[in-house]
Amino acid sequence: MDILKDISVKKGITCVANLHQVDVALKYSDRIIGLKNGKILFNGPPSKLTPEIVHEIYGAKHGELIVDEEVSITSNKVVA
Repeated sequence: MDILKDISVKKGITCVANLHQVDVALKYSDRIIGLKNGKILFNGPPSKLTPEIVHEIYGAKHGELIVDEEVSITSNKVVA
C-alpha cells in the first residue's frame, strides 16, 4: 500500500482499491466508499467515518475490525 500511495501522489493519478481492512483504508485513503448489500452507506473522507457508520456497514464494533493499533476511529475523526 505504501508503494501504491507513493505512486498515486507522485504521478497525480487516482488509485482505486477494494479493501475490507478498515484500518488500512483509514491509513491510506483520501476517500472511502462504504457499501452494504449494493447500497452506498458512506462516501467521504476517512475523517468523517464514525464507529456508528462502521457498525452499520459491517455489523461489528469498529474495535473488532481494527488490526493496526496505531489507527483508530473516534466519534468524529481518524487518529493515525
